[in-house]
Amino acid sequence: MEFSVDVPPQSLCSSGNGRFLGIGCVDGTVQFGDVSQGSFDEQWKFQTNSSIRGVAYNEQLLEIYAIGKNKSISVFDVETGKRKRCLVRRHENTPCSLRYLPPMALHGQQLATGDESGSIRTWDFRATSPQVSDFQEQEEDINDLAYDSKHNLLSASSDGSLVAFDIRKKKKRVKSETMHSELLSICTTDNYVYVGGGDGFIEVFTTGEYGNLLKRIESGFELGVAGIVELRKGLLLTSSSTDNKLRVLNVMPTKRLGTIGVHGEDSDGIDLICISEDRSTLFSAVSLEASVKIWSLPEIVDKFPILRDVDAKRKKDKPDGGFFEDLLEKETPKKLKKKRRKD
Repeated sequence: MEFSVDVPPQSLCSSGNGRFLGIGCVDGTVQFGDVSQGSFDEQWKFQTNSSIRGVAYNEQLLEIYAIGKNKSISVFDVETGKRKRCLVRRHENTPCSLRYLPPMALHGQQLATGDESGSIRTWDFRATSPQVSDFQEQEEDINDLAYDSKHNLLSASSDGSLVAFDIRKKKKRVKSETMHSELLSICTTDNYVYVGGGDGFIEVFTTGEYGNLLKRIESGFELGVAGIVELRKGLLLTSSSTDNKLRVLNVMPTKRLGTIGVHGEDSDGIDLICISEDRSTLFSAVSLEASVKIWSLPEIVDKFPILRDVDAKRKKDKPDGGFFEDLLEKETPKKLKKKRRKD
């Protein structure tokens, strides 16, 4: 199911059950709608003064957070669409990522934001002075923020580093060595953290142990892995802004299992992906086409068998590829030009 929006989307956020979708757009609008019927039934729209660089959904407080190119941070009421609070110029440089923080984050911290200079700040919007923490451990764009199962805030930067922060103690916990390329995306799971790189590889870390790289996985994309989400334990979905395919990757054992489909033309790339917390719904967006696609995941995921290490060993013993032959990629990757953000 696919629908168009009036202007190019730059960020997506979903409710926990995938029924509602928030969209931040290049013209400064924040849109919120019901997608349960396969289309975007707009509930409200708010026009801000600057291009929206990111949105995040707080289901407990029924709020949507948005960061703007003008360095603003806005808080919207989900039910009414009214802006409850706007913080002006709260970063020295343009913010480019944000992450809603779960309730176990102490000191009332609700949101983390990162900017183009590597600065990361956390916020409590209930306080008169909302800024809680300020970290400066990286030197370039903070491309993604995530929260792992050991209560670390993780940041992936264009300088090639991954940093873990203990936001309860308001200090850095560990910084990785510099990776082989810029880091673009983070996917946290119970035992492992997967980080998408600009060179098309996925860097794998054991959760909580970010000083040492566990291994690298070839994603199948020639250029950046812009998005990674976990479909089920051991099964990842990846996207790239230089490719219109959504690729599926089994991990432990590692096996590329093909694609679930395409979004856009061959010359397009998938700029954004977002998955609901219950893993029922995936959203993808092609910014240049102002297109958003809705994917129902249960029937898609059921098509992929659960692989174990013993299955991989059996396949190696079969010269014809065995049972999983029809799931493996056979396409020859083509080189595509990397797109730049319009704003």
